[in-house]
Amino acid sequence: MNTEKYKLIVENEMAPHHILVFKQHKTRRDVYESCWVLALNNLTSVKEFVFEDRLYVPNGANVLNAYDIDSQKLIGQRQFEDKEMIWAEMRPEQGVLYLYCHDEDGQSASFHILRADDLSEVKSFELLDNFTHSKAFDLDAKGNPLFYYNYYHEENECWAHSYLTLDLESGAVAEHNLSDAPRTDEDVRRPFVNAEKGFALMPYWEKLSLNKEAKGRITIPFRVKFIDLETFEDRGVFKLLDYPYSDLEFLQSFVDRFVDSLEEAEFGSEEYDELMAKVYGKLESVWIEPSEGDSWCVFDGGILVRIDGEGKASEPLVVMATRDSDEELKYKPGLHLSIEGLDPFKGFLLQDQTSLRYFRMPFKLEELNGEDGEIPKRLKSAMPDKLRMRDEDELAIENLGVTLIQVADFKQASVVEALEKMTEFVENLSPSEHGLNLAFRVCDAKGKTMDEEAFFNKAAGLKTVAPMVEALVRTFLKVKDSELFRYDAETRSLAYAVNALAQKDEAYLPLVEAYLANMDWEHDVFCQSEMIPELESRYPDSALVKKISDILEDYYG
Repeated sequence: MNTEKYKLIVENEMAPHHILVFKQHKTRRDVYESCWVLALNNLTSVKEFVFEDRLYVPNGANVLNAYDIDSQKLIGQRQFEDKEMIWAEMRPEQGVLYLYCHDEDGQSASFHILRADDLSEVKSFELLDNFTHSKAFDLDAKGNPLFYYNYYHEENECWAHSYLTLDLESGAVAEHNLSDAPRTDEDVRRPFVNAEKGFALMPYWEKLSLNKEAKGRITIPFRVKFIDLETFEDRGVFKLLDYPYSDLEFLQSFVDRFVDSLEEAEFGSEEYDELMAKVYGKLESVWIEPSEGDSWCVFDGGILVRIDGEGKASEPLVVMATRDSDEELKYKPGLHLSIEGLDPFKGFLLQDQTSLRYFRMPFKLEELNGEDGEIPKRLKSAMPDKLRMRDEDELAIENLGVTLIQVADFKQASVVEALEKMTEFVENLSPSEHGLNLAFRVCDAKGKTMDEEAFFNKAAGLKTVAPMVEALVRTFLKVKDSELFRYDAETRSLAYAVNALAQKDEAYLPLVEAYLANMDWEHDVFCQSEMIPELESRYPDSALVKKISDILEDYYG
């Protein structure tokens, strides 16, 4: 959660997980400079929070850490034995943190209120079984939690959804059934809540209709409904836009396939439900202005639509992906345009898997009605100066997930020393402490570095040192679940060491066989694209090459 003073970039998809913290400049209030790279082994989908000058981070399923941002030190930790954190919310005005947890087998749930200063528990509630099925969590106008869930009712053979409420004063719980349930439990488009105005907004699940326009263009009417959070009844259904489906698919053939499938599938069938879920999943996020009640709806491809509290929608204001021809897109669909926490009349954050960019809108507030300019509007200029990276933080990110091995130089004695340090590190390897990233980089006293490929090629070429490389690999293979440790997303740990030995001497083929015996083939690229072809070239008649061929043939069918 961003604040005026701090902005966070969170990487919890690709390892190594980390949080990049930006702090507001002392004199230029619109500029933020990186101040800390916090590397953690197991970030989850549960939100991170900044409160005052403290950062609260769930690390793994059942550990909550609190850090002082200035000193970059851990100042508090709360562990939940036999529980998994599912959702968290900071209540800065009360100085407390809300946490919602499941037990490890998902059979029961609990709600906890913690003091922000020391993470001590103020109050907790044990919840009914239905709470364990919740898919989304919010707070109502009184600060009480709302739990949304949808499910398939086996007895009635229909989809259903409801809100569960918890009164934090009395502990009373209640269930409120809703109409027009999403017909899927995969990536459900949850309600987006405006607690201050007392309503929630969500896609209106109905039979899809197609608008077939000139040149094969396909649009789909996209409607949303408002839910009253006092009565839990519908306030109304409103059309947002005709979603330009054909404009935002990668290929025209994908569009044709979708249309054919939709026309052939029977409404209410599983096939039709899957197609509906694909369409309604195009609504990426919604930001609702607390006081005014206007909702800013962001769709896949960067389409932005504003809908006011009465249900009146604007024209699409921003489009970040358009089709240049029948076969190509100008921008790749799927970029996430985030407007949460920012003034939507000034600018937006665009976040994808690798970057965070700030864009200023190319029009003023009075131009939003589209009367005097291009519709749809387009984002024009990124402003990277708003988020500044320090050199030391760029270096820290570059070295994330890498264990630096310091030596005096790269002579043979230092190579031996480096291998001894690596072996000692692997002997004490712990996933809970180190995560599943295992990659080495060797650095000498002058700052010169060698990556694993260069280092192990050098070490394997030294006749008296090569056995130490083999010993390192065999030590690694004794580690529990060693096949899960990664050098990077495409390479298993120590693959470069094994490859270097295999290229030097046939005597190391038994080591190669042991290494490949418990491979995670699904996530391997290096061994299949580089190591194994080299083995086939060098040792075409070996029993190992024949065995590898049989293994891969069996794996791929």
